[in-house]
Amino acid sequence: MSAEASQGSKSSTMSNATAKPNFQLPFSCGTTMQLDSWARHDHAPALDIRTHPLGHQEEGRPVLASAGGTVKESSYDSGAGNYVLINHGGGWYTVYIHLQSKNVRAGQKVALGTVIGKLGHSGANSNGVNHLHYEQLYDANHNGHLDWGVPGGEDRPAVFNGAKSAKDVHGKVTSFGTPGGEWLVKSHNRCGSNPTPPKPPKPGHKKYYVDTFANAAGYAKPGSHRTGTLNKGKNYVFCKAKGPKVQHGSQYNSWWLKTDLDSGSPWKGQYVSAYYLSRWGSNVAKDNSGTTIPTC
Repeated sequence: MSAEASQGSKSSTMSNATAKPNFQLPFSCGTTMQLDSWARHDHAPALDIRTHPLGHQEEGRPVLASAGGTVKESSYDSGAGNYVLINHGGGWYTVYIHLQSKNVRAGQKVALGTVIGKLGHSGANSNGVNHLHYEQLYDANHNGHLDWGVPGGEDRPAVFNGAKSAKDVHGKVTSFGTPGGEWLVKSHNRCGSNPTPPKPPKPGHKKYYVDTFANAAGYAKPGSHRTGTLNKGKNYVFCKAKGPKVQHGSQYNSWWLKTDLDSGSPWKGQYVSAYYLSRWGSNVAKDNSGTTIPTC
């Protein structure tokens, strides 16, 4: 049974066409995944990708970038759930849908193999089934916009590690865009080229997790010019600094929290008022566990 229905329409600006990137399966090297294109008219050549055997260490599995590029969108849609859209240049994009969570933000540059999120079943169109809805897309009509997740969109039959086809589960060689196809494919993503291990965090750059009760305006420095927005919900901060008091009614806070914003430019290392913390009273800056956030 198909894991989903059509996702919904999105559009993004495209660049001039060049050769297709050397896309890789968006999972770690050596992992065998099950790819399904489904026989429905509104699905192929998009692929639904699941672990093999089905259900084995599935939810929360890291999803990797199929090639280097720039994150165009990292957002949420009621049908698609958490999704990431990457611009690989030359008119080529990939989209990763139904993620459990997202690890990247719009405007961020990623390399082949960068963890962009985790496999899940977010969004109504996942039908509650853990899988990755995946598309390789190209601006075929050169109208400067990209449609994904819809019948007649600009997705193209996938190519992985230069291969356009493989033996399906019935032993027949078919292209990855064949309606009703089902393949078991081993990933070559970053094989023999493991990413450099991340450096340990610098002093003062430990992450402290906090809940914010509303979208918070972000600033380059406490109270200076606005640069973007930190979305409502669970967020991380690095440290605190004194700044202009923010007050609404009897509640106020003069502490400002250094963090990475969800949108804006620049978005790294910006400041939001601690007034938006959900758990504490006036002029307090603590994380969710009650630990006092250190001074920057």
